[in-house]
Amino acid sequence: MALALVLLFLLSTTPANAHGLNASFAEITVAPTRIEHVYLLSVEDVVAHFPVEIDGTGRVSPAALDRVMPDVLAFLRTHLTLTVDQDSSGMPGSSCADHGGGAFILCTFSRSLESSPAQVSVRADPAFFERIGPQHTIFVKVTVDGRTDESVVTLDHATALFATGYRPALARCLAAVTHGFARMFVRYEHAAFVFALLIVAASVRELVEAAVAFALAHTLTLVLAMLEMVTLPPRVVEASIALTVACVAFDNFFTTTGRYRWLLSLWLGLLHGLGFANGLRGTELAGRELLPALLSYNIGLQLALAAIVAVVFLITRALTTCSYRHIAVAAASGVIFVFGVASFLHGAFGFSITRI
Repeated sequence: MALALVLLFLLSTTPANAHGLNASFAEITVAPTRIEHVYLLSVEDVVAHFPVEIDGTGRVSPAALDRVMPDVLAFLRTHLTLTVDQDSSGMPGSSCADHGGGAFILCTFSRSLESSPAQVSVRADPAFFERIGPQHTIFVKVTVDGRTDESVVTLDHATALFATGYRPALARCLAAVTHGFARMFVRYEHAAFVFALLIVAASVRELVEAAVAFALAHTLTLVLAMLEMVTLPPRVVEASIALTVACVAFDNFFTTTGRYRWLLSLWLGLLHGLGFANGLRGTELAGRELLPALLSYNIGLQLALAAIVAVVFLITRALTTCSYRHIAVAAASGVIFVFGVASFLHGAFGFSITRI
């Protein structure tokens, strides 16, 4: 906003007044996969420091200004450096044009980015100030996701450094892993479902088969949902997940083995994948570099699943030799069943037990 007001003021002044400011303006817009750099320089500065033809009336014709544009562009690309993280390879997409009715020229630079930058910097080398003038000031504005920051570049302060707020790739991946791990427990219907599914396992093989089937199923629908190949209303998905919790817990009253639980895990796990997608969709993780975020998020989910499997394994092992194993399983399943039904009623109809 501040830069826009300055530009508005400049556009309302004469070229002589603009030259009196002895300043130019750079506006940088940073997106996760692209950066644009707009540079505004007064025609008066161009006339003073570049070989521009002036007509008999002392004015610069549009044709003469067009002829000097390549020289201005080459000068800026050589002596005004925009560095993205540690990459100062330059801005391949560039152009200069008349702006403000002959008072300014506007140069635009742009480039694509392979990843979201953590910082950007603007630097003018000594040759820039040697040609444009040692008192010259560049006002720099950087915009990232609607947030702005401003600084200046001068001969004594030749570099302006800005942090974008984007995290390095490793930090983003770790954040996605953490988010995936937490999602399994924050939406505790998922953890309750896995616990109810595995608690009847009579062997390590049954435990692992059911867990692997669940992992494969929810990974499939997670990917499909994030690619928008499968979509369901979030409310329907969450209510359906709660219903799977109640169904598995109810089935525990009638089964004594987990031999075929992997089939149940496989089919019902597909719904849970849609729920996991709801947990990723809409976050900053999903908006930037989806594939690494999706992979990291799923790793977090699998770590959470492994933690639940480890806990269930210890419980089932402790109950193996106990005469009251079936009672313990039935009691746990009863609690989970009530929880699943309550969660379903709340998700599907907005009904809450606490209101009774």
